[in-house]
Amino acid sequence: MLLGFLCLIEGIVASSLTTVVEGYVMLGVVESIWGEERFKALMELIKKGMQWVLKMLSDEGKKITKKDMELFLSKVGTDMGNIYQETQKLLAYTMGRNVVAAKDIEAVCVTQLTNKIFDMVRAVADRNQKKALELYEDLLALKEPPMRILFLLARQFRHLMQTKEMLAEGKGQQEIGRTLGVPGFAAKNYINCARGYDLKMLRDAVEDFTCAEEDVKNGRLGDTLSVELLIIQYSARV
Repeated sequence: MLLGFLCLIEGIVASSLTTVVEGYVMLGVVESIWGEERFKALMELIKKGMQWVLKMLSDEGKKITKKDMELFLSKVGTDMGNIYQETQKLLAYTMGRNVVAAKDIEAVCVTQLTNKIFDMVRAVADRNQKKALELYEDLLALKEPPMRILFLLARQFRHLMQTKEMLAEGKGQQEIGRTLGVPGFAAKNYINCARGYDLKMLRDAVEDFTCAEEDVKNGRLGDTLSVELLIIQYSARV
């Protein structure tokens, strides 16, 4: 997969690009590289991937701001095929205009599962129980398996716990992103969301989500109900 990705990027970036927006998005995970080497490899893929998106837009005479590029990439996920498809949708939607704006992205781009999960986590952090449960019901309506949702929720809360711990140690956005293995603007989202929790609550949440996974696997609790109970518990107003 990585080899195919690199070959695709190499051919795309062969043409020079006059404008490069500085920013980051995870376009792929290099499973065989870890630590600092993995992070550096990821950032290089990110840079080339952004150049690809920008080239598709610039070939049609369109521009996009850094902020809106980050919004686009944060919504469409990590799959290159999906990024291409969503870019083509944007090009068609903005025909006759030379700027791609946030309203265009929100109008036509489909938010990927992991981003919907993060929206749900943010709703929980904001103690917006109604929105969190509505997002959960939306995911179930899309036939997403509750166990997958539970796993992704557990991972998001684990990242939030790590973020909170690093903030307490005085670490900044870039260092947090490097440790989590995520782009800078994704780290910023974790930082903002982590402010809605205290550290003990996040540690308790990680433990509770881990226990819930075990309870579901062992048949002690239904998968759909387990997620709903955790959402209700951690979105309750205190």
